[in-house]
Amino acid sequence: WKKVLMKAQINILAYCLISILGLGSLIFSQTIKTLTVPQGTKILAELETTLNSRTSRQHDRFSATVTESIFVEGIEVIPIGTSLMGKVARVKKAGRIKRRAEMNLEYESLLLPNGVTKSIVAVQSDLDGKEQVGHKEGTIRAESSRKRDAIGIGGRSASGAALGGITRGRKGAAIGALTGGLVGLLGSMTRKGEPIEIPAGTRMVIRLEQPLEILSSFDKVNQ
Repeated sequence: WKKVLMKAQINILAYCLISILGLGSLIFSQTIKTLTVPQGTKILAELETTLNSRTSRQHDRFSATVTESIFVEGIEVIPIGTSLMGKVARVKKAGRIKRRAEMNLEYESLLLPNGVTKSIVAVQSDLDGKEQVGHKEGTIRAESSRKRDAIGIGGRSASGAALGGITRGRKGAAIGALTGGLVGLLGSMTRKGEPIEIPAGTRMVIRLEQPLEILSSFDKVNQ
């Protein structure tokens, strides 16, 4: 009877082992699939490197961190925390005639949390701040100084008119206004425009210019 009991115990152990292995196969079976992030997808990220049109140079490197996951077919393909790497493709400093500074950023790759690096083609779509972004080419432009110049010229004209009116009456006021306006205009032409300054922590919106294929593995339950 001892042999019969031992044989029964072995059979029970074998059955349990087969059941466990079957359950493990059910739970841990994985499927690998290539998923495509479509062209035009917008990626939200936070800038890690401060950029400034006065100090940044062409080919300077910068990075940003993804702040909102991207899903394809219900599967997370670009998780929060993914790093975006890029470079300054073009920078134009503010001048006295063409006064608006411009900057183009080129996004080259992303580093997923699992260590996989993927090349990308992407441009700036939007950002938080006073700068403007061209929707087609992704050019970042400094805030226009026209309003500030208009206020300055108007102030000079008013001051000139007041001073001329006091000294020479209406004719003097007109001459004073014209003189003050010209002084204000000349002053605005000799001042440089505002630079582009994008501090670290700025919310960035990046747009994919080409589809991005990512190899993704996910758990699959065998029926």
